[in-house]
Amino acid sequence: MKIDTMTTRQLASYFDYSLLTPNCRQEEFDRFLATARALHPYSVAINGSWVSYAVDQLKDSDVKVGSTAGFPFGQMSVATKVSEARLALDEGADEIDYVLNISRLLDHDYDYIAREMREMAAVCHDHEAVCKVILENCYLTTEEIRAACLTAVAEGMDFVKTSTGFGPGGAELKDVRLMKETVGILAGVKAAGAMRSLYKTAQMIEAGATRIGSAFLSQILEEFDRRNKK
Repeated sequence: MKIDTMTTRQLASYFDYSLLTPNCRQEEFDRFLATARALHPYSVAINGSWVSYAVDQLKDSDVKVGSTAGFPFGQMSVATKVSEARLALDEGADEIDYVLNISRLLDHDYDYIAREMREMAAVCHDHEAVCKVILENCYLTTEEIRAACLTAVAEGMDFVKTSTGFGPGGAELKDVRLMKETVGILAGVKAAGAMRSLYKTAQMIEAGATRIGSAFLSQILEEFDRRNKK
């Protein structure tokens, strides 16, 4: 898919518009929600404490609410992640982005990773919600990324995601291509982390990303509009 054929609204619909900082205050969060209502991303991606408020504030809009579990390091127990996801879903979240246990993946403990994915997919799908697993590719080899993607498909993940944005690296083009090649049509690919420009957004979509995670939605859409007016 090339963005040259898109309208601004179509491009916006690729985005999970994120505000995940630990120091966010009410005024900033309200501005964030107002921007989401105006720009029509697919969803907002927020921390769990804001879910019920966001659901209420966006209830008459077309913007879905996504929350996190095990974020940003993935080092909680499976039970903790499942409980965190269930609470957000009970409060109205439509999607969960969760960080897999990176240490277990680096140890190639794929039985653990599979069980974690299976339980997270189950709690999300019981609520008719989407489950995205964050791999944090900056820590992984090509083979580890491929193995995690294959496990994700086998265990029912809806999306594989590149990054949290809190690690030492974000979405990379080669990784998005690898992830798309591995999951094919069986799962979506979300590119996130360091997604600040229209150029990088276009690269990721053309490589097969079906969702973009970014806090820079306004700037990217403004750049898109300026380019189209030339």
